Amino acid sequence: FYDILFVDMAGSVFYTLRKEADINIEMSNNGKALGNLQKTILSKPDQEVFIDYYPYTPSSEPAAFFIEPVYKQEVQEGWIIFQCAINSLNSIFSATDDLGQTGETFLVNRKGLMLTESYFKGHSTILKERLDDRNVKAKFNDKKGHRVVTDYRGETALSSFEVFDFLGTSWLVVAKIDKDEITTQHYKQHSRY
Repeated sequence: FYDILFVDMAGSVFYTLRKEADINIEMSNNGKALGNLQKTILSKPDQEVFIDYYPYTPSSEPAAFFIEPVYKQEVQEGWIIFQCAINSLNSIFSATDDLGQTGETFLVNRKGLMLTESYFKGHSTILKERLDDRNVKAKFNDKKGHRVVTDYRGETALSSFEVFDFLGTSWLVVAKIDKDEITTQHYKQHSRY
């Protein structure tokens, strides 16, 4: 976890490990400074909640949160919130061994936004690069499979995918490689035919 926040029932962040800009924030009278986290805490959840990645201003990067209610003698006292940094998730997808020159794996949320970095863009793609809506919806509907698609770079690609459900959130795990690279490699291996 990137950080752990401690919040009382009034919505006051009274302690964090990293002591970033979210410490001492009163969520009930602070506008929308903490976004989805603030909205969820103000609804006073009494069981575990997961908040999917979104741009979290105090950390200057996207974050996801596990919210755990804290009870003392069956009376809820507040919440412990575990913050997950996007960089930790991104590092899982950074390995490109055996994926050729155009192959990559990435994670996509239900809105079609990439949750990991692209190797082919000169800027961050996390929560900024939106994939084709028809492609994403079809994959979420199919849940698992293989498709030939036009990827976010406009290239024809072979893709394998699977939907991953986690605490009420669905993500799409995609592995893809350009069709031209596969065709070229196949031709090189079987040129005599």
